[in-house]
Amino acid sequence: MELNIIQYFLTQGPFAVLFVWLFIYVMRNSKERED
Repeated sequence: MELNIIQYFLTQGPFAVLFVWLFIYVMRNSKERED
């Protein structure tokens, strides 16, 4: 059971981090455009 959870985070982790980074990157750009 634990092995399946570890495999899940190993496969979904990089995509989750990339999604969060992209979201923050877009938010920063939107703030710079407003100023």
